[in-house]
Amino acid sequence: MSSPAGFLAANADDKKAIKGTLNPTAVVSSLAPTLKIGDRIKIDFLYLGTTRWITKVTPLGKPALSASAASSASSASTADAGQEGMTFAFEGARPVRIGSAAGTALRATKGRLGWAFAIRNVPNPDAGAGKPAAVSDPEMVKRTQQFSAGEQICIDYETVDYMFVIKDVRPAIVSGTARVLSVGQKNVISGKLGIKNVTCPQAVVIGAKGTEYLLVRPAESAAGLPAASANLAETVKALEKNQVIRYRYYMQGGMRWLIDAQVETQTASRN
Repeated sequence: MSSPAGFLAANADDKKAIKGTLNPTAVVSSLAPTLKIGDRIKIDFLYLGTTRWITKVTPLGKPALSASAASSASSASTADAGQEGMTFAFEGARPVRIGSAAGTALRATKGRLGWAFAIRNVPNPDAGAGKPAAVSDPEMVKRTQQFSAGEQICIDYETVDYMFVIKDVRPAIVSGTARVLSVGQKNVISGKLGIKNVTCPQAVVIGAKGTEYLLVRPAESAAGLPAASANLAETVKALEKNQVIRYRYYMQGGMRWLIDAQVETQTASRN
C-alpha cells in the first residue's frame, strides 16, 4: 500500500513570494487548476536536504476498471453515475482565512486522507458599519450545516488560487439490496433539517450493510435534494415482511432518506 508523500514547488519569483504571492513555476501553475483529488500524476523531483522539490509533473491516464467495478458502474443508475470520484465523508466546517477575508472551509475525508474545501465568499449585503465586505455564501453554509459527521457527500469543486473551492455539495446516493424486517411510521423532529414533528413512513431492512432504518422524507423539506420516485410513501407502506427490495437513499442529518424502493425476487445479501 502506498503512503502519502509531500513535494514542494519553487516560486518563479522570490520577491513576489516574500510579499505573500504564490507564483510557482509554470510546470506547476499550468497544471494545478486542472487536477482533481485522486488524479494520477508522475512527479519528477530532486532532493535538497530532506525536501522533495518538483522539477516536472506529468498527468497520467485513469486506471482501467476491473471487471467487477465495470459491472457495478454499468448497473448504477444514471443519476448516480460519476459520483464515486466526488464522494467524501463529511467531518464538519471551520473558520479559515481566504486572502485577507474571513471564510469557512468544509472538512472531509477520502480514504485515509483529510481535505479542506473553501466555501466561496460573496458580497455581503449588510457590509459597512464594521461589517465585512464579503461573507461565506450563506446558502452553501446552510447546506453544509445539514450534514452530520461521517455522512457521505458529493463535492463538486474547482481550484482557485491553489485552494479547492466548492461549486456544489449534495448528499451521495447509496444503493443496495435488503430484506424487509418491518414497516411503520416514525415521528421526525430535526432543527438541522427544518423538520418539525412530521410523521414519516419507515421501512426497517437488513442486508449487507446490516440493519438500516429508511425514511420517506416530507417533500416540503426536500427542495434541491435527490428526488424521490413517484408514490414512494405508498410503496413503502405496502411492503411486507421478508420481501426483498432494491433501494436507493441518501444520508442527511443523521437519517437515511429513501428515494426509491423496488421489490425484488432474489435473496438479499446478508454479509
